[in-house]
Amino acid sequence: RGEVLSLSWHYSGAKFASSAFDNTIKLWNVSDNPIAEQSEKEGPIQAAIRRSFEMDHGDKFTTAIEQTPYFSTDSIHELPGCVDCVQFVGDLILSKSVQNVVVLWKPVVTNEDFATFNTIYPNYINENRKNNDRIKSKIIFLRDFTVDNCDNWFIRFGSPSPYNEILALGNHEGEVKVWELMGNEDDDEDQDYFGDNDGILCKLKTGGSTVRMVAIAGKCLVAVCDDSSVWMFEAIE
Repeated sequence: RGEVLSLSWHYSGAKFASSAFDNTIKLWNVSDNPIAEQSEKEGPIQAAIRRSFEMDHGDKFTTAIEQTPYFSTDSIHELPGCVDCVQFVGDLILSKSVQNVVVLWKPVVTNEDFATFNTIYPNYINENRKNNDRIKSKIIFLRDFTVDNCDNWFIRFGSPSPYNEILALGNHEGEVKVWELMGNEDDDEDQDYFGDNDGILCKLKTGGSTVRMVAIAGKCLVAVCDDSSVWMFEAIE
């Protein structure tokens, strides 16, 4: 119930994730069934955009009110803390708090999820709630991305959609670390990614001020710092 600090839409337009000052991450729906398999039909956000071109001047969208999330957890990041950045990566979630780490994880929301994840990773699932609870809360940790000197709040990571192949995060020493998000396809299938810090592509250095946010487009990475400087780096093949 703390102040909302970050929000990320799912690619389907049917749901979004929010994170807050109270260390919680919640998933919300804007459709009748947010966890159903996606069909070829457009999602509600795409439909609203299409309809907006047909609306007369002064017309308004119907406001949707949803007071209860279908998934909620506060067990991804340690307390005390606040989750200041969250992003959907397909059906997975990236989130960051103030403990020098970004976590890649999976919300367990479908019956297939419960069956599969309880079998493969029984030790990683939060057992605080029952499977049939209306608000789901079980999780599976997939991978940690650690970075030193990133224990102050409101530092945003970047992972460009829709492919989310890389992840970048700055710190309060003016450094930026870039990872290969999903690892190498040649890695051992049985490798335990929780706590694994491999996959670092490069480390970049700005002027030394806190890097508050990074954004990636194509081969370019942009870092915005507390000293009002903006740094752009370009990948060289």
